[in-house]
Amino acid sequence: MGIEGDRTKAFCFSVAFIRKFVLASSDLRDLVIDLFFGLRTTLVVDEQLGRTLSAIHTN
Repeated sequence: MGIEGDRTKAFCFSVAFIRKFVLASSDLRDLVIDLFFGLRTTLVVDEQLGRTLSAIHTN
């Protein structure tokens, strides 16, 4: 099946990778918006760093 027909997760980012972006773009108690909430990695990072998360996930 080609990429267009495959609905599985195409990308999986590590906690360390996401942490770099959250630290670079937000401060303690900031609201972080995640528009691709599928694997919830950003949720884990935000909880560890004291951020609030607002997330949207659609299929």
